[in-house]
Amino acid sequence: MTADKLDADPPLGLRERRRRQTLADIHDAAMELFETKGVAATTVDEIAAAAGVSPRTFFRHYPTKESAAYLGDTEFDALIDHVVTLLEQGAPLVPVLDDAWLEHFRQTDETGKDAVRLIRERRVAEAEPAVVMVGIQGGERLNARLADAARRAPGVSPEDPTPMAVVAAIGSIAHVAYREWATQMESGRAGSLRDLYLRLRRGVGAYADDLTRIDGAHADGAATQGGTRAEGPGREESRAP
Repeated sequence: MTADKLDADPPLGLRERRRRQTLADIHDAAMELFETKGVAATTVDEIAAAAGVSPRTFFRHYPTKESAAYLGDTEFDALIDHVVTLLEQGAPLVPVLDDAWLEHFRQTDETGKDAVRLIRERRVAEAEPAVVMVGIQGGERLNARLADAARRAPGVSPEDPTPMAVVAAIGSIAHVAYREWATQMESGRAGSLRDLYLRLRRGVGAYADDLTRIDGAHADGAATQGGTRAEGPGREESRAP
């Protein structure tokens, strides 16, 4: 799945442009206050006033002050909508997810738009666990949506937990890639987010090979000997940096 397979975005109407601008204004105001005063000492009224909106308008866009630390990505949302459609139609889960993350990271590398935002979000989150929890909950909602879409595909049981495990595993690789990339950017080491994701994915794939060997050993009744798990062949090689 590549960008050319996505439908062209329709022109934005005035209402949608205003909605996005309001989201950005509130987010920017919140981040300025969080960085200067701290999350706990900042109120919704202060954020709303700094953004030039009413508290009521604030809550129409963000459910809590902590959630204002994260600015949504409409392009990423459109990509996920497309992924959901493909999964519901029965497209293979792993290639579709992998292609989506690769496309998202390619766009990020080309524009560099997420670099400063991620660094700021990371700094604020490190100082406030409630902001971390908002990010975790957002990731869980994304994983649940993708796994539910995969379970709606023809021939897949809606009770099968495997799609959730696969979605969470690939999402974790993407999350670690984001964190490492932000660390590199913060220290002035520019790098490709897409390449970092690929490197991590390949490393995890080596461990997945280990799991396959272990599973085969269990099937043969030889996974444990004397209460100690047997090491699969090539384990040291697969874990070499």
